Amino acid sequence: MSDNVLRTRTTGSSALITTGQGSEKEITPAPRKFLRLRQVIEATGRSRSSIYEAIKEGTFPPPIPIGARAVAWDAEEIATWQLGCIGRQKAANQQYLRPK
Repeated sequence: MSDNVLRTRTTGSSALITTGQGSEKEITPAPRKFLRLRQVIEATGRSRSSIYEAIKEGTFPPPIPIGARAVAWDAEEIATWQLGCIGRQKAANQQYLRPK
């Protein structure tokens, strides 16, 4: 019998995975890193105003409230956004390299 996952359920900060063999495995995800605005500006090269404009347009990940008057961005979401930018640029470059 294969070790296929049949069921997943969360328990607090971890997940229990039930396999095809009936055994359960506990998985604890790695902690996520939060970036504050200054770090997002540094990582993306965008200004504060352009970040918030892009959030309004739905083209940039929104911040996550982390306190009464504090927000941060998920580092993985910012990295995914960056990869999307790179992918769009590569696709645009390919368009110019194709013979017409």
